[in-house]
Amino acid sequence: MTEPIVGDLSQYLSAVRHQLQFYLRTWRFLGLLAFVVVVSAAVLGVEAYLGVGQVTAGNSPASYLSGFLSFLGTVAILVAAFLGGDAIAMDFGSATGYYLLVQPVRRIVLLLGRFTAAVVASVAIGAVYLAFAVGGTVAFFGTRGFPVGGFLDATGLLLLFLLGAVAVAFFFSSLFRTPTVSLVVTILTLWMGFSIVTGVLDLAGVEPWFSILYAGDAIPLAVLPGYAHAVSLPGGIGGTIYQAYAWESAAISLAYLLIFLPLSIVLYNTKEVKG
Repeated sequence: MTEPIVGDLSQYLSAVRHQLQFYLRTWRFLGLLAFVVVVSAAVLGVEAYLGVGQVTAGNSPASYLSGFLSFLGTVAILVAAFLGGDAIAMDFGSATGYYLLVQPVRRIVLLLGRFTAAVVASVAIGAVYLAFAVGGTVAFFGTRGFPVGGFLDATGLLLLFLLGAVAVAFFFSSLFRTPTVSLVVTILTLWMGFSIVTGVLDLAGVEPWFSILYAGDAIPLAVLPGYAHAVSLPGGIGGTIYQAYAWESAAISLAYLLIFLPLSIVLYNTKEVKG
C-alpha cells in the first residue's frame, strides 16, 4: 500500500502553524506585543493624569484618534521587519533549514505559509494598537462623534500596509543566507532608509509617491474628515510635506505586495541549498 501524499493545503497550514510557534518560542511576537501594550498604556496614563487637553492637540474624537495613531505606520513597519526579515533566510543559514528544504514540500507553499503567519501576527499586534486608540478616544470623548467610517478606512489601510510591508521584508529575507544580516538589513531599509529618502524628498518638494512609509503615514489621516494633500514646511526653509490620500496609500501598499511577494517566491525557488 502506498502512503497518502500530503497535499499543498495541509503543508501550507503546517507552515503557518510552525511559523506562529516560532514567533512564540523565540518571544519575538510577545516582545513586540508587550512593547505596544506598555507604550500605549503609558501614553493613556500620562494623558489621563495631566489631562488630555494639556498633552494633545486633539479637541475632537477624530483629531485625538488621528493623533494617537500618528506612529502606527512606524510601528507597523518595524513589526513587519522583525517578523518577516529572516523568515526565508533561516532556511539557508541553519542545518534545520537544510533538512527542511530536501523534504517533499514545495518552496512556494512554505513561503506562503510563513507569509500568512507573519501577516496574522502583525495584524494581531496592530489590532492591539487600534484597541488602545479606540479605548482612549471613547474614554476621553465618549462614543458620540466617534469617526466610525474613518476608523474602518484606517483599519483597511493598515491591513493593506502590513501586507505590503511584510512582502518587502520577505524579499530582503530571500536575498540573504544569514538570518541576522537579513533581519538587520530589512529593519534599516524599511525604517531608516525610507525615512531618510522621504525626508530628503520633502525638502526638495517632491512627492514620495513610491515610498511605503508615505502609504503608512496616511493611515492616521484617514479618520479625519479632510486634510491638505500638501503642506509647506514652516520657518521659510522651503520644501513641502505631502500627505497621501487614502486611495494613494491603498495603491502603494498593494503595489508593494504584488511586486515584492512574487519576487520573494522567485528568489526562494532559485536559491541553492549549500550544506
